[in-house]
Amino acid sequence: MTRSGVRLFAAGRHPRSWLGAAGVIGALVLILAAPVAAEAATGTITVGSGPASVAVDPNTGTIYVANSTSGTLSVINGQTNKVSATITVGTEPEGVAVNAPADLVYVTNNGSNSVSVISELTNTVTATITGLNHPSGVAFNQLTDAVYVANNGGNSVSVINGLTNTVTATITGLNHPTGIAVNSTTKTVCHQRRRQHRLGDQREDQHDHHYHHRRHPPERGHGQPGDHHRRRH
Repeated sequence: MTRSGVRLFAAGRHPRSWLGAAGVIGALVLILAAPVAAEAATGTITVGSGPASVAVDPNTGTIYVANSTSGTLSVINGQTNKVSATITVGTEPEGVAVNAPADLVYVTNNGSNSVSVISELTNTVTATITGLNHPSGVAFNQLTDAVYVANNGGNSVSVINGLTNTVTATITGLNHPTGIAVNSTTKTVCHQRRRQHRLGDQREDQHDHHYHHRRHPPERGHGQPGDHHRRRH
């Protein structure tokens, strides 16, 4: 990402790849899982100020970019690579995740300690989930309808019921978690620490969470904004 735009790359190539879900729209590759050779960008999409993270709806090909400085979410048509809508969310939005089956998008607002729930059908904020602590990364498990939010300021992960938009559990004892991802098959939530740049796993089963470290993680993860957008606590 550039300071105020999203850069496009030819399929199969990206200057620096990192752990995350692969979002391929035609010839556009947003995230790759392994390092590959660099190649010049094929285009740049101008979005809001301070783009922090990006997510793709696999069903529609729509691209969502959280703009931290401007407090907005840019909606991009994956076929035309043009911004089709700009949605005002909370203060300093950082993470973004898509609930494709329900046509919903979740945006973490680091500055206003909330999550904005957005309808993909109307491009409007339909709910605001409060009570978080400088939320950063966000991930959605479509098998359980659970939304996981990394609270960078609260050293915790909030578990949100995607059907009721309420916080149902809080995983504590973490260390400034930022990025977060879900493995629906193994029912594992993987979060990234800010300072140590290490990954830890949390089991989803009955919220009985067991923690351990993984070795040699990548620098970033799905739903994780850049370091310059995060607060120090």
